[in-house]
Amino acid sequence: DRQAAGAEFRYFDGTRSVVSVVDYDFALGTLNTASIFGNWYFDGGTALSASADYRRSPFPLLENALVGQSGASLDELLRAFSEDELRDIAVDRTAETLNYSLGLSRPLGERWQVNADITFTQLAEGPGSAGVLALPDSGRGYYAYASLVGSSLFREGDVSILGLQFSDTELTHVSTLYLDTRHPVGQRLRINPRLAVSLREIAADDSRETFVTPSLRLLYRIGERYELEFEGGGDLGQRSGEGNADTRAYYLYAGYRADFR
Repeated sequence: DRQAAGAEFRYFDGTRSVVSVVDYDFALGTLNTASIFGNWYFDGGTALSASADYRRSPFPLLENALVGQSGASLDELLRAFSEDELRDIAVDRTAETLNYSLGLSRPLGERWQVNADITFTQLAEGPGSAGVLALPDSGRGYYAYASLVGSSLFREGDVSILGLQFSDTELTHVSTLYLDTRHPVGQRLRINPRLAVSLREIAADDSRETFVTPSLRLLYRIGERYELEFEGGGDLGQRSGEGNADTRAYYLYAGYRADFR
């Protein structure tokens, strides 16, 4: 059920790079993806990046017509709809998303680096059809992020990140301050304490939520291929306004990674 054509363009030189991709589905008559991403590097280590991305999500396939339907297969839906109608329904179930971003990275001396980027995003309205309600337009939202990164501040190989993030959408306004530090202990062990503090304003009822999220992660390497990971943390929240309540959540995680390269 996929009849499509696409193209990819790449350009590189000593200071600039551009990558662009486009994909069009002839069977469904829809543009699936159109994106372009570029980097520009300057003397002194400064780097600029920019991107524009249009895509349909989930990826357009005829099987998307099954979303929200009681039928378990396309054969069952063909008893009620024609093939052309199923193609239209499948396109209706694939929402259009738009994303634009601009980023900057610049070193400050030998041990510091500043990063910043801003992203604008929008989920377009999805039409209703075949008994499935329309998906409303999400409105435009933006996400802004800035961080200061220090390396080898206390001992060789450590990394400390102080970050600030803002997001503004039709539903919520969120501000987050976080600290992420990574410290090597010997050749095999890394300790990674993290702390995030978030303030969330909810437009629906004008309430506010404050979250404090501490965590500690341990990474232990065994040989050249294996790594053990242990993490524990919590999510401590307080909500003011309508539905005033406190929340507490804690977690423990353990896992391993194997590298077979």
